[in-house]
Amino acid sequence: MTLTHHRFNKFDTLSPSIQEGINSDYVSDIKNWERRKLSNFNASRYRNLCSVNGLQALIGKSYLLNKPKTQIMRNLYTFPESGMLGVFSQLHEGKKITLTLEGHNCEVIADSKKELMFRDWLDMFFVTLILRDHFSHLPILLGLPDNIISKPYSSGQMDGFELAFAELCKGMFKPYADMRKLRDKVVEASAHFYVEWEEQKEYVNHLYLPLVELICVVHSAERESHYQSSLLHALQAHKAYYDNEDRSHDAEAMIALCITGITAYAYDRFGLVPEVETDYMPLWLVKGEFPTYDEAFPEIKALPKPIRSDFEFTAENLPRTEPELTRIYEAALKWAKEERELPPLSDVIGRDIDSKQVNKNIVGEIFIDVLGNDWVLTLYSMEPSLIQDPQAWLAAMTTRWQEFIAQFSADAITNVKFIECD
Repeated sequence: MTLTHHRFNKFDTLSPSIQEGINSDYVSDIKNWERRKLSNFNASRYRNLCSVNGLQALIGKSYLLNKPKTQIMRNLYTFPESGMLGVFSQLHEGKKITLTLEGHNCEVIADSKKELMFRDWLDMFFVTLILRDHFSHLPILLGLPDNIISKPYSSGQMDGFELAFAELCKGMFKPYADMRKLRDKVVEASAHFYVEWEEQKEYVNHLYLPLVELICVVHSAERESHYQSSLLHALQAHKAYYDNEDRSHDAEAMIALCITGITAYAYDRFGLVPEVETDYMPLWLVKGEFPTYDEAFPEIKALPKPIRSDFEFTAENLPRTEPELTRIYEAALKWAKEERELPPLSDVIGRDIDSKQVNKNIVGEIFIDVLGNDWVLTLYSMEPSLIQDPQAWLAAMTTRWQEFIAQFSADAITNVKFIECD
């Protein structure tokens, strides 16, 4: 049977100008995402990237507009990559970690300001199933502690419904999990929405509880006889929830990612093929018949290979008079502290330097000293740093270092180089 989409079946009836307007908005959204990705994916601004909700809207619009599968998959592959930025930040707070997004890498000191919401965890979990765990995120998502999966209330109390739902999802990968018992706990925990969260009754009834039942049916002995009806019920409930003026354009409305994730899992594990055809659940996603990551991002092969390396900047043949050399040294401290493409300056020598506040794009620590009998001004890394584009970075920093030193001596000899790590 066929279940019509609340928007797709109406799209072709729109005037060409309205259709073009929707397409123009989509193209603009893609350009904004690309611009934000390039400018914000670094050590200081990675938290400012597009939200998973924004990416979900791109996935839905690309499908609505019948874009090539490669474009749809670009958005879908990016969805968990972007969402996991918050997961890794929560898991490794205060530690240096390396993040990856669409072939780009950045090294950051993780912090918990980029919070993870339960809906984000749920969507990433099921998108991971659609992608057949391409990024090996599944063990991480399954192993997250409760306080990361579900944000505690201001009182410190955890949301029992969200945690029970998460346990049911985790049970899909536990051989001896009692799925009926886990389902009953979710249903029981949902009761608080009927007492305290009046406005969320409809959301829970139409979107969450049908998912719970579908998961349970997939793992039951009655899957062969009950799967199709349970799947249809979940899809119809999804449509009923979003088929109104207030919600029809919501990001989650276009493609039912959670339902699609469950059906992909059921197809892979039990060979269950959906009998219903609907744009809410693209069958090619269910069957895994989509472009690979390399096919979706062919440009990645041409990206420069990042390195993690120490480096050294030197300046020789500088004035040797004590007042002048001190002036150059202090200016170098200020320059290094304000240079975005250098790691932070060591507090030992930089804490008292009057400089403007700068968000650094590279993680690590640098030190500056005057070395040897020849009084060589030397800036060096105290630990290896991740350099995304080594050649471009080396060329840019060579020029900037030369220009800085030239202010103090036209005869100075400068050099910038990487130092191989043992």
